[in-house]
Amino acid sequence: MTGDRKGISVIVPVYNTAKYLERCIRSLMAQDYKDLEIILVDDGSTDESPGLCRRFAKSDGRIRFIQKENGGSTSARKAGLAAANKEYVIFADSDDWIEPDFYGRLVKAARTSGADIVAGGHINDGWGPDVWKIVSAPCFRRGYYGKQDLSDTFFSRFIYAGDGYFEWGISPSLCDKLFRKSVIAPFLTSVDERICDGEDACCIYPMLLHTPTLYLTDICGYHHVMRQDSLCHVHDAGYFVRLKYLQEYLSGRIREGPYEAVTVPQVNRYVFEMALKNTEMFYGLPIQFSSPAFLFPFEKIPRGSRIALYGAGNVGQEFYRQLVHGQYATVAVWVDQNCRGPGMAEVRHPDVLHQAVFDYVVVAVSSPQYLKEITGRLAGEYQVAGEKIIAVDSYRYKYNYGVKEMGF
Repeated sequence: MTGDRKGISVIVPVYNTAKYLERCIRSLMAQDYKDLEIILVDDGSTDESPGLCRRFAKSDGRIRFIQKENGGSTSARKAGLAAANKEYVIFADSDDWIEPDFYGRLVKAARTSGADIVAGGHINDGWGPDVWKIVSAPCFRRGYYGKQDLSDTFFSRFIYAGDGYFEWGISPSLCDKLFRKSVIAPFLTSVDERICDGEDACCIYPMLLHTPTLYLTDICGYHHVMRQDSLCHVHDAGYFVRLKYLQEYLSGRIREGPYEAVTVPQVNRYVFEMALKNTEMFYGLPIQFSSPAFLFPFEKIPRGSRIALYGAGNVGQEFYRQLVHGQYATVAVWVDQNCRGPGMAEVRHPDVLHQAVFDYVVVAVSSPQYLKEITGRLAGEYQVAGEKIIAVDSYRYKYNYGVKEMGF
């Protein structure tokens, strides 16, 4: 087969995941978008995974099976990309699963917008009863970004959007984003195969620095299954050598772009937090810092409420992240006297509260003076009932992995 045909190539690296593989493949076969080719790349498995791949390849003509010697996830993805024939490419890990409308919604956004990359979101599930939704780019406005939109303002927050631990601007995951094959190919094929922690970041962030067009959405349908025995949670003494490869590669690629001054500090912080996370896991050191942060007043608001968030400073931005990452309540509208410009999530003037539909207004500021002023304005000018106004004297709490003290 030759040429880039319309549709999606789904590339699935497979390595000793027989226990989870069938669920993954069946979720791909069940996609309501049918113009797929599903490329299963066995990376030298020693369990029953190859047999399962063969069985499914025989049962569905859209499934292709490739076997290769063990070389790691990046090596397997490269092999799948070389075999891909469709216009668009998306990736899936063989122990995860995908909701049936996810790919169809992404490709519809790609067709409508014409964007080279469409970013969705994913859900982390496992390790307990709760799930954690990772919404793509929570602090950026939704919609289309052309070259004129991808500027210092955007790139100053495209890896990190906040001061907390792994508070992404745009998540590095390759599995919740749809790519035009011709755009991703040069970036994926150049990733150093010695990197096996952070390899997604080594592809996505350099690509974003050079991509012509991007479309950000709230489409969230990829389920990342958290497993204690997965390769990303297995650590050994060579981890920090591999981390050195990650920093050297990612820093080198970032410096090739025009936004070095605002992006290199983010790369340094990313590598630092990777080291911090795995120092704790590998050596059993409970490393915690006590940077102040802000906790949304969940206990004052019923689950499922529609929130009007008033304030877009440090408190408001952190509240917004907590709400869009979780499933407790929704943001009906976000307002501030100083509306933000292009490149940020849409913050509107408070006058919109006259027409907005919401259950509560949360005043997201830390200053007692501003709390009093805004509360009075809400009750007077905007005629919001007192029982609907949530204004707490201090939202600060002291349990956070913030790294300001470390110079990041």
